[in-house]
Amino acid sequence: MNSENNNENCEENIKKKRREIKVPNFIKKIFDYYKNWNGIGIILIAIVCIISVFVITKNSFRLNGTFASIDKNNYENAMMQISAEVNDMTTSGFTFERIKAIVKGWIEINRYDRFFYNYILILASFMLVYFIVGKAKISLIISSIFWILIDIINYVVFKIRGTPLAISDIFSIGTAMSVTEGLKFEPEPRFYRFIGFSILYIVLLVFIKFKKKDKTKKVKNIIKRIVAITIAIICTSIVLNTKGFRTDSYWDLEERYRLYGLEFSMLRQVLDLQIDKPEGYSVANAKEILSRYNVEDKNKEKTNIIVVMNESFADINRVYNLGLESNIPYFDSLSNKENAIKGTLYSSVYGGGTATAEWEVFTGNSAAYIPLNSIPFILYVNNNKQTIMSDALSQGYQTIAIHPYYQDGYNRLSSYPKLGFNKSIFIENMPDYERKDTFYASDKYTYNKLINEYENRDKSKKFFGYVLTMQNHLPYTTPNDFYMPDGYVENNEEFDEYLSLVRDSDDALKELIEYFEKQEEKTILLFFGDHHPNVGFEFDEKNIENRWLATQEVPYLLWANFDIEEKQGEDISFNLLSTLLYDYSGLNTNFYIEFLNDFKKEIPVFTAKGYKDKEGKTYEIGDESPYKELINEYKILEYYFMFDYKL
Repeated sequence: MNSENNNENCEENIKKKRREIKVPNFIKKIFDYYKNWNGIGIILIAIVCIISVFVITKNSFRLNGTFASIDKNNYENAMMQISAEVNDMTTSGFTFERIKAIVKGWIEINRYDRFFYNYILILASFMLVYFIVGKAKISLIISSIFWILIDIINYVVFKIRGTPLAISDIFSIGTAMSVTEGLKFEPEPRFYRFIGFSILYIVLLVFIKFKKKDKTKKVKNIIKRIVAITIAIICTSIVLNTKGFRTDSYWDLEERYRLYGLEFSMLRQVLDLQIDKPEGYSVANAKEILSRYNVEDKNKEKTNIIVVMNESFADINRVYNLGLESNIPYFDSLSNKENAIKGTLYSSVYGGGTATAEWEVFTGNSAAYIPLNSIPFILYVNNNKQTIMSDALSQGYQTIAIHPYYQDGYNRLSSYPKLGFNKSIFIENMPDYERKDTFYASDKYTYNKLINEYENRDKSKKFFGYVLTMQNHLPYTTPNDFYMPDGYVENNEEFDEYLSLVRDSDDALKELIEYFEKQEEKTILLFFGDHHPNVGFEFDEKNIENRWLATQEVPYLLWANFDIEEKQGEDISFNLLSTLLYDYSGLNTNFYIEFLNDFKKEIPVFTAKGYKDKEGKTYEIGDESPYKELINEYKILEYYFMFDYKL
């Protein structure tokens, strides 16, 4: 009896103690939730999530050919290392280090590590959506549809234009859509499999019944969201801290996607949209560098200036030693012509990216220090910029840009005035334009438009005319009843059409020069291509020492209708090209151009792919070189004129 009384007293004391302890309501709810927690439902949802993310990741790789194969030499070396470890282990016994080396080698060969990085990024996106909406099923469907659409868009973009999807394409979706007009999209069987599998997968997700959200348990839902965002942060942090994530070479987007995966590579691009300040950057430091140079009135007679950037004009017959009949005979003949300077120009872009090439020429900046495949006209031309056109405008020139394509292309309608053009003419202003093929205005028509503007100019001002042509833009698939190629190559109609179009460009250039030869006013003409074409032709590159140089070569010509010193064979890059115009037009320079003139003496070729010094030695961007300090000063000035300089 006494024992029972003691027990009752003990229980009463415990209850009393509990009443005395004031447990916060929030903690009590957490305790009550976990006391009655049924973890089976949560586990099932987690399993569905893990499988779904795996399916999305694997399907993405299959569609876009990611990790399809690795370099043969690397594969053989990796297999030799694994074999050596296995042999050592059979003779000397098992060790943790040997097992670790074998597993690591096998992972690298099969790229399981990179699969994992892309997998956890997709998982992180699901967790982020769940953190926002708070429903597992809806979160899975939303994130899955998002990545499926990204995969489809990337596949279509790559099949059409030959380069994969870039983050900056989001800012130029209108241009990206309009420029595909007339292009053929011929999907492979894997594309249809991907579409069918994706539809089936989404339907299954829709019909899966998850446990309904309990609106009465707010604490439970808050905890789930906190766990979700924590997982998202951890997953993203793992990728961000991956060795080489921010330092590996990134100039070949196709290779990057193939080797590292679409999700992994797109995250890198998102982070790269923010350009870091160069080492030692400050406005004061930039001004100090500029203060070393003197800008004086040249007190020279100024000439009219014509600049022609010709779409895909490249002498690939010479670059790749194809041994074909020259398709630019007039351009070649200018080597023996008076008042002509010819050489090789090196582009930062390949098969596309014309707007980036324009930006380099206009501003003197280099694409080496902006995100890969970004569109400067869209991202970085948000106010009036110092350019060769703004200098010409301030020195009494009339500045006109002519581009026979849509005015919203890469935001040119908005950007051109900020770059210094006081008049811009686009295809909307050319209702009667003549075509060489079924899609784009011919060079001859475009040059006649320029001549018309020249003849009707304000005669009290000098004339600065810029032309960006479209004739040679892909696709090179015009029906023969509209355009008949010249027969440069057999069994390759696409490549033959490209060579034939460039031949027509050569004829149009001849007519343009012959017109200005007859003009009394002094005029200089700068003519060049923007990049190599993306054509269906396999080039033999075995005997090419510097592949990145060969694929970026385009010819340039500076011609004058008055006496200048002839030169041949001078190499230069787009960002330094405008210095030639200042040299021969009589334009007064600015402090930045004076710096670039000095820079050019040491490094005449500086592109996003790499650079070549005055001795002909080549470097990749980021290599240690004797020019480290000079290049850093260039980076400082580029950042200054992009973001802090006010015209």
